[in-house]
Amino acid sequence: MQEEAPASVPCCFIDTVLDDALVALSPDGRPNFNLVQNFKSAQALTHYYAFDIFVHKNKDVPQLPLSKRREIL
Repeated sequence: MQEEAPASVPCCFIDTVLDDALVALSPDGRPNFNLVQNFKSAQALTHYYAFDIFVHKNKDVPQLPLSKRREIL
């Protein structure tokens, strides 16, 4: 039995696997892994990056050309 996604999760992320990263930037704009680990303040700006897509709507897509995978993203 498949669970329903929470209402806050966009439907495009259901049955999807991404190559991604959450990056926290220090005040000088540099990535800082420590800020991600200890993110409890407004000292860092966080950014979400999706680099590639591996599964879309339960279908493997790595065999598609990168240009097509970018369209999906």
